[in-house]
Amino acid sequence: MDLTALYNLRERLKTSAIAGTGLIDDDFRLKKAVESFEPLESMSPVFSKIYQLSKAVIDKNCSNKPEMLLDALSLLDAVICVQSSAKSEGTLKDFSVINWTNAVSNAPYSIAAGVIEALTSSGTGHFSFVVDAHNSYPEIFNDYRIKFALIKALGASYSELADLAEKWLKEDGDNIVPILKKDFDPKGKKEMLKRINLIEDISGENENDFYLSQLEEAERDVKLALIYALRHTEQNTYKLIDISKTEKGKAKEMALWAMSNFNNKEAWEYLSKYAKNSIKYTAMSNNDMSNKIAADAFKNVLKPFLYENKVLNKEAVDNINEIVSVFPGKSGVEICGCYRLSAYIGDKLDVNVEGLNGNAWINTPIQLMGKTNLVKFSKAMPVILMQSIMVNPSSDIMQLAIELYDNGKRPEYVQAVIISQLFNKNSYDFYNWIKSLNKNIKIEYILNALSYLYWNDNKCSFVIKTSQLSRAENKEIIFEHNILENLDEHFYDLLIAYGNLGKSTADFVLNNWIQPKNKELCQKLGEYFYKKALSKNDYNLPYLDYMKSCK
Repeated sequence: MDLTALYNLRERLKTSAIAGTGLIDDDFRLKKAVESFEPLESMSPVFSKIYQLSKAVIDKNCSNKPEMLLDALSLLDAVICVQSSAKSEGTLKDFSVINWTNAVSNAPYSIAAGVIEALTSSGTGHFSFVVDAHNSYPEIFNDYRIKFALIKALGASYSELADLAEKWLKEDGDNIVPILKKDFDPKGKKEMLKRINLIEDISGENENDFYLSQLEEAERDVKLALIYALRHTEQNTYKLIDISKTEKGKAKEMALWAMSNFNNKEAWEYLSKYAKNSIKYTAMSNNDMSNKIAADAFKNVLKPFLYENKVLNKEAVDNINEIVSVFPGKSGVEICGCYRLSAYIGDKLDVNVEGLNGNAWINTPIQLMGKTNLVKFSKAMPVILMQSIMVNPSSDIMQLAIELYDNGKRPEYVQAVIISQLFNKNSYDFYNWIKSLNKNIKIEYILNALSYLYWNDNKCSFVIKTSQLSRAENKEIIFEHNILENLDEHFYDLLIAYGNLGKSTADFVLNNWIQPKNKELCQKLGEYFYKKALSKNDYNLPYLDYMKSCK
């Protein structure tokens, strides 16, 4: 629509306002502008009103020209404001930064502004305010303004708030990555470090170009995180080799850890030949090359004490501990051979070692059997085998557990077998198999294995859950796997029976198995925990928490 007449009319009315209404009667240009606008009168009620007001302004009999003039100008300005447009030279690009369903939320200002302030400034009570707001108004956390505030909160001095912001941002997946990359500072500190962690957790190798582009100017912990992020694609093998040659200290170390994630000859030849203490880099890795390094180290360190009758010393104990610490998650022929060798050794290495307190000197990821993680060699390897199955339930390692158990001839291996059977037997067969175990099998073995079994309420299923320390990142990595079929509920009665026999660890396991949505089961377990609580003199025992979990 041609709006020339609209703009001309406004221009003439403005001129009349400046000149004064006393001259309007002689202003032929204004009269011509009003006449030119007349055809637009019928197009809309607003245009009709403008025409009527303008016509009144030029009417010699109008007694209130100033008021009519101002009304006409106000209405014209409003219409022109609505009808106006702007343009810019260039090509259109997709705006991919904000991909949420609702980029802007209809949130109360008092809440949204408070959340943004709590996320971006320091002060007491901010954490609880943000948590309460998330519980009461979860929809406002889809607002892009809150997203930017959450990213700022990654650098919060209050670590719980920073961790919570990281958790919520991660839930957005790929949508949040462009904003995490926006204004990224490779020389930054905590916030930038957490940004890198989020980007690589979400996108992995898809953002490899970003990691490389930021690496040259990066400093301190951000630099280390960017180097380790290169582990997501093996095309970085030679880049990481170069970094390990040119860098020193932690940067060099992080390049080696990143390479340990690869499954290629170049990376592992370099690690085995040039990396100091290459055995540690095989942790969290399960390929033929890394497994052979670990297996050869295990056999070589044991050889003098098996075939040359040498006496164990503290140095050898430290070496053995270092080697077996990388076994969880590993499988294959070489590793299975190591477990068979340890079964053959039996209790020959359960000896007192000079400089150590007693004959328990293997550090294991054991959960319930005793107050310390240090156990005898003969008891440690079955636990490490169990841990290995929980990290990586491969068929060869699970079959090995059954082989070494040998129908109860080596009862300590029953723990690994229990985990294997959870992955392979239906609930009915598994329950009957547990009931059929030899009476000589220690209940502690059974409870220790079952203590890694948890009820996952979100999945409505039982899961095997364990953790392993990532020495590269210095944090626990959680491993969680679904079992074949949910437990038969008769298992609850079996553990209650164990608990009534005085096995308090059975109560710990039962607590892990609480199903909050199963009211009948909660009632049953709640009554059991209540009776156990009454029978205890130590009120610091956890039965009140157990009852609370049962609601």
